[in-house]
Amino acid sequence: MAYPGSAPAGPRLNVDFSAILPYQTTLRNGVPVVLQQLIIPNTVDRHHRNRLGVTDGARCIASRSTVRSMCALLNLEIQGGRTYPFEAEMSDEVFLNYYCGYDVFVLRAEDAVESSNEVGVPLLEDPTLVGCFYIKPNFPGRSSHICNAGFLVAPAYRNSGAGYIMGERFRHLAKALGYRGSMYNLVYRTNEASNKLWEKLGFVNVGVIPKAGRLCLEPPKDRVADSTTPAKKEEGYVDALMWYFDLTVPEIPHLRAHWEPPLAGVVRQQRIAAKL
Repeated sequence: MAYPGSAPAGPRLNVDFSAILPYQTTLRNGVPVVLQQLIIPNTVDRHHRNRLGVTDGARCIASRSTVRSMCALLNLEIQGGRTYPFEAEMSDEVFLNYYCGYDVFVLRAEDAVESSNEVGVPLLEDPTLVGCFYIKPNFPGRSSHICNAGFLVAPAYRNSGAGYIMGERFRHLAKALGYRGSMYNLVYRTNEASNKLWEKLGFVNVGVIPKAGRLCLEPPKDRVADSTTPAKKEEGYVDALMWYFDLTVPEIPHLRAHWEPPLAGVVRQQRIAAKL
């Protein structure tokens, strides 16, 4: 989202992540993973080209290969045309400005796995990268206490629970950073995996934007089965859902605000928020 003048400042606290990072767990297939905050030095391409230096347990310094792998994941989503609104792929520099301007977190596997050989899927320079996400203000000034996030998962780790791990940790990290709420503006209705995930994690659907995205649609199943015919990308307008999570209210309310959907969603959110 573009704003006049400088970028939104957001809550700026001297955050100690030692109580919640590093976060170590395993994926559904038993692969050990660790979540850390990613530090992006200005000289990342010169001094950290071939390594990921750990500054402490909660933070690690990004290598050039890690940054390029993250950029490749975002460009893969842009190419697909179904999840992000961008049409043009990003260079490393543009990616750094967009994705790494605030707080960035990375989920890594202890051991590298073989990258996918699927056509159109990039071979990542950093094979230990499982996924990543940023946390930054969604609005400027007086509304900068509401944050936004952007999640990416490497193709080799899809359907492994990586998205759930990052989404669940996101709420703790956003609260630790001083944000009072989280809002996702454009989760397209066709992105069923994301919508199910945010509902499962207690986010509340606060609105629908009709025909918010001109997206590439999935080809019909009969056309997919016919490998002799090149798949032609067809576009159509798709609604987007807006998801919100209140990071401040631990108790379950007896009444709901006029903008809130049915009470069941609010009860679910507050039950989860009480555990943060």
